[in-house]
Amino acid sequence: MSMQRVCTYFEAKLRYRYVPLFLLGLLVIITTTTYLNQLDPDIMEGRNFITASEIVETGNWLVPRLFGELRIVKPPLPTWMTSAVMVLAGTDTNLFVNRIPSALAGFFLAMAFFGLTKSMTGSSRISIMSTAVLATSYLYIFMVRRGTWDIHAVAYMTAMIWALDVLLKSKGFRPWLCLLAGVLFGLSFLSKGPVAFYALLMPFLFSELVVNGAKKMGRQWKKLLLVTGCGVIISVSWYLVIMLMHPEAMAAMFSQETAAWAGRHIRVWWYYLPQVPAMLGLWAIPAVLVCIPMFACSRLQDSIPYKKLLLWTLGIVVLLSIIPEKKVRYLLPVIIPLSMLVGGYLDYCLKRGFSFSGSRRIFQLYLVLGVIITLAAIGIIWSSGEITSPALAHDPSELLIVACYVLLAATLCVTYMCRKPNLLLGCVFGLVAFVLITTPPHIKTLLPKRGILPIQDVRSFVGKAEKTVHTLTSLKLQTQWVLGKPATRIVAKDLTTLSPGEHIVIAAYPTAFPKNVLVEKEYLARYIKRDPLLIYRVTVLN
Repeated sequence: MSMQRVCTYFEAKLRYRYVPLFLLGLLVIITTTTYLNQLDPDIMEGRNFITASEIVETGNWLVPRLFGELRIVKPPLPTWMTSAVMVLAGTDTNLFVNRIPSALAGFFLAMAFFGLTKSMTGSSRISIMSTAVLATSYLYIFMVRRGTWDIHAVAYMTAMIWALDVLLKSKGFRPWLCLLAGVLFGLSFLSKGPVAFYALLMPFLFSELVVNGAKKMGRQWKKLLLVTGCGVIISVSWYLVIMLMHPEAMAAMFSQETAAWAGRHIRVWWYYLPQVPAMLGLWAIPAVLVCIPMFACSRLQDSIPYKKLLLWTLGIVVLLSIIPEKKVRYLLPVIIPLSMLVGGYLDYCLKRGFSFSGSRRIFQLYLVLGVIITLAAIGIIWSSGEITSPALAHDPSELLIVACYVLLAATLCVTYMCRKPNLLLGCVFGLVAFVLITTPPHIKTLLPKRGILPIQDVRSFVGKAEKTVHTLTSLKLQTQWVLGKPATRIVAKDLTTLSPGEHIVIAAYPTAFPKNVLVEKEYLARYIKRDPLLIYRVTVLN
């Protein structure tokens, strides 16, 4: 049987009704759940995990605290979810478990995005393609592996916009759908305040007004009023309770956050412009093309609401750019409309096939990128020493992984030569999933100071000491979460004034202790990215 007939056979199988949906679901599961514990926690996760741990310890779910102090800067919904999985797991030290809420939010985002795309385009094919683009984009893969607030807020708001889009297109009054949209709006607000409302919903409403006009929106005032009322009630509920219980702390928090937006992490106004396409990672070049109206409008306006999606995308970028405080993760909302645009463009290329030079260049691009990714993955495995002769003697499975990569590269080449663009892009999506399954452990081998933290070892080392831990160096919150206890900052001369008994002392470098301080044990925590962290268990003599 010739390769052409083999490719034709598999391409026909992919057209079966439920096969694309099954493969899409499998892709999303892989991109949201594999190796959640590989990345070191950042400072935002440190705050979330410590607060969630204290909720479990104290049983006070209504008023979160961070080392005993009020933690009301961020709404509590993601922290409540983290606390819930900690209770179910029976521990707060499992990094994989602590990130499950973000993974679930990522999966929910993918489902809501699929529904929204189907509602806006009316095409299951474009919906599948766009969701696959979203699920394999860089920022999506990164954010589902962070136990922070952003992915939750964007997920609920995307689902809310889906419900809102259905409402605006329906002729009758659908109160239950209005209530559902309001609940989703409230859940988004309880995840990260007005961020998703400002960065995702407002640009969507702006694009809706520009494209469809204010009169059409005005006819839906009953639906919009019910959605707004339900959403506002849920959104302000927790804030009102905290304001009644701690009015001064709430006022100070609002003042602090307002100042932070204008005074911290300041970047130039155009900081986000080169970052936007990069957030889609592998799909950055199509992301640039679809943002050029002269190129994309005539090609895409018949299959997707191009003008609305472009205005939505540009509106997000503009609103984020006018705020002085800028961080890359704040761009998460922009990948929602941008993934739809890229999905629509890839669908356009698939329809044109190899007969048009533009689409043929896109397929050539992803053939080359696919081969480069394959060679890079094999290089990572080789560099980690897993396919040397001694290693293969103990575990020959690594050789099978390399063989799969070679087979994927060969399949990419065959599908291109046989002019089967659907199979070619399918192989690219599959390659991303296979990379996520196979390479993270090898990257950890190459970078030993990254990866799974020795949390259990550190906790057992610190646990027998008194509650106050002393540190000679500045500790980030994620490090204090690993310790499981707050650390008191001291200087070297304070070592002579410690009370008699057992203490924990933390330092960045080897430390000379006074004569009356005996070092019982020393532990080197190697998870720090740059300098190692030394933990001493000492006994202070009278």
